[in-house]
Amino acid sequence: KRYAVPDIIKDGFYVKDTDWYVLVRNIITKTPEMLTGPSGTGKTELVYLAGKRLGLEVCTYNMGTMIDPISGLLGVHRLVQGGSVFDYAKFTQDIQKPCIILLDELSRAPLSCNNILLPCLDSRRELPVDIAGGNNIRNIKVHPDCVFVATANIGAEYTGTSTMDRALVDRFFMLELEYMDENSETTILSGRCSISRTDARMIVRSARTVRSL
Repeated sequence: KRYAVPDIIKDGFYVKDTDWYVLVRNIITKTPEMLTGPSGTGKTELVYLAGKRLGLEVCTYNMGTMIDPISGLLGVHRLVQGGSVFDYAKFTQDIQKPCIILLDELSRAPLSCNNILLPCLDSRRELPVDIAGGNNIRNIKVHPDCVFVATANIGAEYTGTSTMDRALVDRFFMLELEYMDENSETTILSGRCSISRTDARMIVRSARTVRSL
């Protein structure tokens, strides 16, 4: 019951039983996971639901807006009273606590993110911060109960995405989500938007036609 699949009526969300339990299993076993699939299949929201079920905070990083991965993931040097102080990024703090690190839209991240993330995802489970300098911590250990989950839109139809490094992709357990069936989508749309099932079904059928094109 603790890991029950989200209910359409209660949670307003649909996911296949197998997909849900694979995601929950990988979070529990701290296996990095990447959710792929068409836009609108609920990848991001699914991670939040899993975090809520497991009592884990979800720390989200929008990788598509991360222009400078070094400052966004590691930190920057700042001048304080005539001296240089290294200001660690929030990412370095989040990986040191029990939580889900959600790397949202990883396929839109700059390629320079790869070298930063790779040691966090393999057996080393650490984040090198060589730019810190001085007596600052140069290697930050990832907390044993910290798990990485990524979402990605993969395919030629998505503009703004980049080809993902194979070494990075191979460190994730891949799980592809699909659009839900017509009846489930109608039920969710009707409940979330407080409209009749008739109107919801017309919208859903239109949406499914657009998707097929």
